[in-house]
Amino acid sequence: MTSLDGVTTFAGEVSFAAFILATVLLFVVVSKLGKSAMQTIVMYLSIATGIFVAISAFLTLGADFFHISDSSVDVWWHILFYMSFAFYFIALRMLVGLGSSETASNQEKDMNQARLWGFIALCGVVLVFLLPSWTEQFILVYANSALDSWGLHHIIAFVFAGGVATYLWTAREKLGQIGRLIANPIIVAVGALSLQHLWELLNESWQVIVVSGTVGEGVEKIFLIIAAAALIWGGWKLMQFAKATAAPAV
Repeated sequence: MTSLDGVTTFAGEVSFAAFILATVLLFVVVSKLGKSAMQTIVMYLSIATGIFVAISAFLTLGADFFHISDSSVDVWWHILFYMSFAFYFIALRMLVGLGSSETASNQEKDMNQARLWGFIALCGVVLVFLLPSWTEQFILVYANSALDSWGLHHIIAFVFAGGVATYLWTAREKLGQIGRLIANPIIVAVGALSLQHLWELLNESWQVIVVSGTVGEGVEKIFLIIAAAALIWGGWKLMQFAKATAAPAV
């Protein structure tokens, strides 16, 4: 292993640990917030970030562990990515609607629904870890197609993440106090993840940018570290908000 390989491996470990920290921090914030729409929103953010922990674990285990090709690994972790960003979008849409909502919602019902979706997400993650070797022949149909060569899965991820970042950016003025508090960290996080997939598209699929595999992986890890760090930043700001607004003990 070269020194550059070692740096890339270390960067992957840092991003893995950072996503774990971000997930734990966000779930702690959920427990600190009282029953409110914001608690439900942070729950969805926690689920979405937790899926990135699963992505890191999946990539760390790698093709040999799952008895599949590297191309299939690439497809499967993108499926997890789409799952994660579906939850990010739900959370951010709720965040934007928080200040303009005219009707009171049933917070207990909303939170129970978020927990149900969290369970569904967990089942989805488990399936992604169980199915690869069983479905390899089907995944390879796509992996060996022109769509894969064109980078369709990268394009979808780039557009999905970029769309979420743009949505939040354009809706900043509609956010309330707590929404504005975490808007910038979330924009940085989803923006970095969008750029990661743009890099994959330009480097791996279109080969507009030609570098070694190690350098390519290293650049991806940089975007992941930025995203995880931004989520930690947002989680920390939410934690401070939860502490500041907690009812004093009597």
